[in-house]
Amino acid sequence: MAKELSHSQPEKEKTKNGLTNNYKPILLLGKTCSLLITIMGIAYFFLILGLAITGNFKLPPPELAQNMGAVVDLTISPLIIILIGVLYSLAQQEKKVFALIGLVFSSLFTVVVYINRVTQLTVVRQSISTGQTNGLHWFLPYEPHSVMFAMEITGFSFFLSIALLFVAFSLSGSSTKK
Repeated sequence: MAKELSHSQPEKEKTKNGLTNNYKPILLLGKTCSLLITIMGIAYFFLILGLAITGNFKLPPPELAQNMGAVVDLTISPLIIILIGVLYSLAQQEKKVFALIGLVFSSLFTVVVYINRVTQLTVVRQSISTGQTNGLHWFLPYEPHSVMFAMEITGFSFFLSIALLFVAFSLSGSSTKK
């Protein structure tokens, strides 16, 4: 009997929400990402609201709005991957596959958005500044036949939507008790 007691594992200390202390860094990472995503989203919302109020909400948007959009997209995209990774680690075992699928689609979203925004911030600007605009209309973000605009729409309306849909299934009926 004494031998059995010496080999038993001590019960892990639980926090007030029922999670073990092993999850504290994961929760902190998730909360930090959520906060940063929220702050960036609110800042961009107020920028768009300001443009609408002043009558400057048009396509293409003013350069400030385009630059802010690029900064927000380039910042939020990897934060979304990290946040979904946190949700994956916290999902119940039988629902992890949904969060994993969401993680894959959010990664596709980030790749597409990064290609678009980095192209806009580098290739397009350099081409315009040097006067090399032949064929540039395919890469301008607000042209009717723009490949970059199609990529942006695909990233946000398809990849991110599918990612969030699958993440929602990973959370449905779940408990935070681990």
